[in-house]
Formats: sequence, C-alpha cells, structure tokens
Amino acid sequence: MKVAFRVLAFLSLCVFGSTIYSIQTELDRMRGSHRLIEELSYFPSGRFLKQAVLGYDHLAADLVWVRAIQYFGQHCLTDLKFEHLSHILDILTTLDPQFVHAYTFGSLLLLDYAGGRDEALSLLEKGMRENPLRWEIPF
Repeated sequence: MKVAFRVLAFLSLCVFGSTIYSIQTELDRMRGSHRLIEELSYFPSGRFLKQAVLGYDHLAADLVWVRAIQYFGQHCLTDLKFEHLSHILDILTTLDPQFVHAYTFGSLLLLDYAGGRDEALSLLEKGMRENPLRWEIPF
C-alpha cells in the first residue's frame, strides 16, 4: 500500500511540474524575451529595495544576480548592448554588500563587454569600501 502511494505521489508531482513548465514557457513566449529581460531596468534603487524586501536582503540579491546573468546572456545573444548592467549590479551590491562575486565578475563584464571603464572602477571602489578585508576586489 505504501509503495502504491509513493508511486502515485511521484506521478502527481511529475504531472504538476510538467504543467507548470508548459504554462511558464507559454507565458514567456507570449510576453516576449526582451520584455522579460528589460524589466530589470525598471527596478527601483537598491536602497528602496533593501527596505521593501523586509530583511530578506540576501535572497533578493540572489534573485537579482540570476536576473543579471539572464540579462547579460540575452544581450550577448542579440544586440550586445548592456546599457542597464551597471544599474543592475548597483542594485545587487546595495542589497548584499558582501557579495564579492558581484563586484569582481560584474566589473569584468562592465569593462570587457559594456565598455564602461568608469562604471567598472566605480563598482570596484564600492566593493573595496564595503569589504576592506577581502583581497579579491583590489586584486
């Protein structure tokens, strides 16, 4: 009896997961990928979001990090214009100032792909101010 219940629960979970996946795929197709990616440009400042997420700063920063990677990937595949990347990284590092990879990897993306030398240096300076004991950022 227990085995039958587990099999039924597993099959129900598979059906539920595939249904959610197909609905999300259809929604993404209807909205268009550019609209999904460009929503990051409408994010408010990081200071406002820090208060709005009610203490879940690290979780919100992780979500912004995933969206930043999606933004970068989408523009790498299409137009090679990264005009909102600096804004996204500023939001991310304001939400979680100790997110060292956002400073290091983000500054490389800004410098190499977005051509934003000043933005990259500004991001690194912010990282050094927020994390004076981390060697990765000035290195």
